[in-house]
Amino acid sequence: MQSSVAELNALFEILDVCKNDLHVLLTQDHPPADLLKRIEQERSTMDDIEYLITDLKAQMACKEIHRYMMDEYSMMHQMKRMRV
Repeated sequence: MQSSVAELNALFEILDVCKNDLHVLLTQDHPPADLLKRIEQERSTMDDIEYLITDLKAQMACKEIHRYMMDEYSMMHQMKRMRV
């Protein structure tokens, strides 16, 4: 789980860098000739990173739900054993 959290933090850092790069592109006084292409590339990269963040969050949530269900099952199993 800690590696997932570290990966999630790294993805957020990458997303921040992409947002900063896009901001720089949009606010330049003398934009490069391929400005629109670079803006599109940054937006595409940001979309990909946001997708990865969403996917990783979903995986982490599924693992947490699985852990919770296993804990509940284990507790119920122990309670049934105590009744017998």
